[in-house]
This record gives sequence, C-alpha cells and structure tokens, in this order.
Amino acid sequence: MLTSAKIQQLVSVAFASAPRPEDFASACSCPECADVNLSFQSCDDTLPPGLAWKLPLLSPDAVRYLMPQLVRNCLCDDADDDLCWNFVTMLGEPVSKSAPPDYLRFASTFDRGQFAATLAFLKFIHADWYSEAEPAPKDVIRGIRNWEHFVERATGDWCSETIVSSLTYFSKRP
Repeated sequence: MLTSAKIQQLVSVAFASAPRPEDFASACSCPECADVNLSFQSCDDTLPPGLAWKLPLLSPDAVRYLMPQLVRNCLCDDADDDLCWNFVTMLGEPVSKSAPPDYLRFASTFDRGQFAATLAFLKFIHADWYSEAEPAPKDVIRGIRNWEHFVERATGDWCSETIVSSLTYFSKRP
C-alpha cells in the first residue's frame, strides 16, 4: 500500500512544474480577493491562516501551485481539519459524466499527470481514513468517480510510471 509520504511525493512530482502565480485569487477586485492575495504575499511558501474559507476564491493557477501543500496539510498529523475537509469537498464537487476534464474551474490548468495524482490522493484518503464501519462521505466517493473520469478523458501523454502504478494499485480497492 502506498504511504502518506509516497502520496505526498507523487503529488509533489506531478505539480512540480506549476509556477508560483503572481496573484492567488481569481481576477477580481473585490476586498475578499484582495485579502487572499495579500495573505499569500506575506506568507512566502506556507499556507496562510484562514485559507479553508477562501479556497473558492483561488485561481486555477493558484490551486495548481498549492496542490502539494494542500495535500501535505491533509496528510500530516497536525492538519488544519477545516482546510482539509473543505479541500476534499472541493475535489468532490458534482460533475456531469459528459463534462470535459477542465470542467472544474480550479482544475482547468491541470495536465493528465496532475489529474492522476489528485485521483491517487483521493483514493488514498478513501483507503486510509474510512472503512465499512465508517464509510466515506459522498464527497470522497463522488470525487474519486469524477477524477477517474478526468484521467480517462484528459489529453496529453505525460503520466509518470509512479502515478500509473498507484492508480493500478488503487483500482483494486473500492
């Protein structure tokens, strides 16, 4: 079974090429978006406090850049539980079966390997955090279905062997 550290490494490798965006919030001049941009300017490469409630304001480039940190937060012992749950819920937003891989606004800049790494993360969460006694919430199940769909439909030929092997392993699990 893949460990938390391996999943973090998988996501870090898949998203390593994502550049730090100049602005982290969507192209908007509202006070909330300005606050998001300001909070990231003062935090260097750490996640700012209160990000859990600001996730919907992040631009696609910001989500892509922050994916390794967001995943690391979810899998560490001192996780920000609100941020983790809101992030997993965001990954499990409802999506039509006919939707293209870039349907989710925040994932519109992901490549095939990044879709696959995100799917591996969700499958790890499902396998590691939940059981028959405590079934996974619908957001996690729906997220897995969505991201399987995205990986299947994504274009591009990059998908590392590590990511492919993790998907092969997890495809044997519910």
